[in-house]
Amino acid sequence: MGGTTTITSTYGWCSLRPLCLRFMNKPVVFLIAVSVASFFQGAIINGFVNVSLTSIETRFGVGSKQVGFIPSSYDLAGILCVIPLGYFGGRMSQTRILGSCLLLSCVGAVIMFLPHLFTMNKPSPMDALKDGSGTNAGFCGNSIEVESSPSLGGWVTLFYLGMFVMGFGFGPLWTNTFDYMDKNLSHSSFPIYSAVFTLSGIIGPGFGYIFGGLLLSLPFDDVFKTSEAYSSMSDSEYEALTENTNFIGAYWVGFVFSAVGLFLISIPVGGFPYQFPESENIRHKKVNEAFGATSLNEESKLTTVASWKDFKAGIIYVIKNPIVICIAFAGAMEGFFLASMSSFGPKLLQVLFNFTSSEAALTIGYILIPSATIALILGGVLPKVCSFTNRHLLLFCFLTSVTTFLSTFGFFINGGQADFIKPSDQVTYQGVTCDISSCDCDRSNFKPFCLDKKTLIFSPCYYGCSDEVLTNCSCYNSTINSELTSGSCEISEFCSPSNFYVMLFFLTVGCFTVFFNLPAAEAALDRSVVPKFRSLAFGFDVFIMRFFGTVPATLVVGAMFDGKCTLWQVNSNGDKGACLRYDDSVASGFTAICIATTGLMSLLFLAAFLFEKFKREKFIPCEIGTKHHGNKFPGANSTSDKPIDAVDKNDNNNSQNYRPEPNMNRDYTQKQSVLLQVNTSL
Repeated sequence: MGGTTTITSTYGWCSLRPLCLRFMNKPVVFLIAVSVASFFQGAIINGFVNVSLTSIETRFGVGSKQVGFIPSSYDLAGILCVIPLGYFGGRMSQTRILGSCLLLSCVGAVIMFLPHLFTMNKPSPMDALKDGSGTNAGFCGNSIEVESSPSLGGWVTLFYLGMFVMGFGFGPLWTNTFDYMDKNLSHSSFPIYSAVFTLSGIIGPGFGYIFGGLLLSLPFDDVFKTSEAYSSMSDSEYEALTENTNFIGAYWVGFVFSAVGLFLISIPVGGFPYQFPESENIRHKKVNEAFGATSLNEESKLTTVASWKDFKAGIIYVIKNPIVICIAFAGAMEGFFLASMSSFGPKLLQVLFNFTSSEAALTIGYILIPSATIALILGGVLPKVCSFTNRHLLLFCFLTSVTTFLSTFGFFINGGQADFIKPSDQVTYQGVTCDISSCDCDRSNFKPFCLDKKTLIFSPCYYGCSDEVLTNCSCYNSTINSELTSGSCEISEFCSPSNFYVMLFFLTVGCFTVFFNLPAAEAALDRSVVPKFRSLAFGFDVFIMRFFGTVPATLVVGAMFDGKCTLWQVNSNGDKGACLRYDDSVASGFTAICIATTGLMSLLFLAAFLFEKFKREKFIPCEIGTKHHGNKFPGANSTSDKPIDAVDKNDNNNSQNYRPEPNMNRDYTQKQSVLLQVNTSL
């Protein structure tokens, strides 16, 4: 497991380091390059994939639980690699790792495109909508059999594989990048760079939701609408087509766009040096400011030796740090909430407020971009302006998480759904029953119509209709029927518009407060870990977030949605496909999950705050070289809130000559001895 890495300070790849590219050898250029990479990562993983889940579900005839495993595959791969990358990334060429992994992510994006490439000529639920048969399909005596889309369910495996590959590829992006910037930037520059990098990762998903939402308004099988089936349609006819639940948007275009972008950015990212020319001097100054002891000057030189013994010591240190554990699991609950909202938020809007997939995706995007941008900027500036100590940071995280918890109760507000007449040979409506068995209706052909503005029927055939004229329906009754229109019922007929705006407000508040505490949580984690294990701690944090947060989130919420399904798509062979209609209680189930996760997140941040305030000196070994008072150290006594890696500059001589006092307990002295051995090995 041991090994060394050659340290370079010039831009280039391996032995190819042209002088004409010297202008690239600057931290600001690295920031631009890695921010673009972060943008594409957010766009495809948290944008294009999430808005495409409903279209993939319809196209390949699978359930919510199956498509829910698509985003989970990404996190599953991250679980396997993030801790090793967090450790080795601090001791190897981080830019080479980043460049290689971005190229691997490009391969994963190409794999995501393959299901469309291999099935583009296969039958789909849209066939009856765009060809001539769609005109009369779904009417009494004119039903046609549409070839089953559930037979394409096996192709979903490629989506799993593509996300799994990208999970490995994007693994070091959010662990090694922060550590690389910390090693090459001053204390004053690091917050600005990290804020820009984080913001690009938030803008990416917003772009993915908005651009992906626009793509979903285009047909998946003819993006430019050049075929006669689409070019001959009027604007009103095409709009009616997109509002049909069987319409499938161009979900695959975002994957191709991301693959090209990732390939292009992987090349410049991989060319940045191990360190920049002035980085060692910058680290030397940072060490003196942080530790106040010249005995730690060796920390200004990068460690390139990795060993199993050192890795094991770091893991033990991290898992015995109660503040890190609390922050990591709080982040897991935060990730659970965000993954649930990003993956199934658009579907929830479709169910509750009768949105199309495109409208739902655009709505989430419009909420995400401004709220996340403002929250991250304010969340990064506020701790700096107010000079928060670690205790203040954790208190801030607790208060914002409580606000998120309270906002989730607003999700109980929903628009409701129209009444629904289930497909049957015996139709009962308003107490009147009629027999439509002679129509021989096709159960696999879902063509919704709205009856009397408030009742949805599976297709006109299931009301005995030979065409779109209500009086030509065998079940027509002049005393109870008034109108028959194509498509879903208007939500304004059974729901007040104010319900949507109230829920939109709570949804915005929840997203804002979640992103508002992210900079503070990262800073608190950073201050709670000794520098030599900081990169490993960030890797551990991401591991916990994915293993207990984002991975189970989509599986649990997807299973909940499937459990609330009241009408499944069924082909002529009886195979079950995508869900066509959900029970009204799906909103309550989704809200209960959000309340549970955000409530637990609040309790964990509170526990971290209490550990910081009362228990710190009992659990966290202090940095060698700082001034102690018995078993106390800066940050643990009642008169000082300094982080453990900060001491007064006037205490240099005292900290150099420090020796454990006789009354220090044996366990604490053993911890000091172990940490001293780790310092020496590093």
